[in-house]
Amino acid sequence: SGLALFELESATSPEIKEYLNFIVNGHDRILAFVDKVKRMQDAELPSADSAPVEGFPAHLIEDMLSEIFKKHTFFGRFTPKEIDYNITLKDSDTLLNVRPQILKIMSEELLENAIKFSDNSRKVRVTGHLIDDNYCLAFEDSGQGFPLEHLDDLFKPFYQHQREFQEQQGMGIGLTVVKAMVLKTGIKMVVENTPARHGRFCLMIPRHV
Repeated sequence: SGLALFELESATSPEIKEYLNFIVNGHDRILAFVDKVKRMQDAELPSADSAPVEGFPAHLIEDMLSEIFKKHTFFGRFTPKEIDYNITLKDSDTLLNVRPQILKIMSEELLENAIKFSDNSRKVRVTGHLIDDNYCLAFEDSGQGFPLEHLDDLFKPFYQHQREFQEQQGMGIGLTVVKAMVLKTGIKMVVENTPARHGRFCLMIPRHV
């Protein structure tokens, strides 16, 4: 893949460039699939970390998401520049009762899910604010929403919503990982359709006391 990437950057023929791009993206997707399967397996195992959770400052969420956005591509197809990404965090001095690595994995999966289900504009919105004693970290796509009566299906391994009607670049694993981590950490998750019929996943993270 390293050789293909080198050749891709120096290729002049559109046909050769398209072929090499296919090789590089295929390599990226295979690695991503292996990584997500491992994440799913790890998420379903009991936590081995018994140390107390230290408070994670909400204002660091933006930096964490910026790190995620430094990925070369999403789904071997979309670069960060092709995604209309907006983040608005309120109550940013709040301490969250969550381990940083757990929050990063959950955020990455929900961010990728929002990108996958957005329309061609690829508009993705992330918001955060306090609701009583929980911090609602929400990931909203610009798609057509979800049939809430089939909500449980969204979290089944390898399930892809409306796969027969629309091309999707995901693998049907990300939301399974998120659900397993929700069950393991005690964080709650709210799934809803916005008034504009966009899908929204909100992590209800307890305040650290």
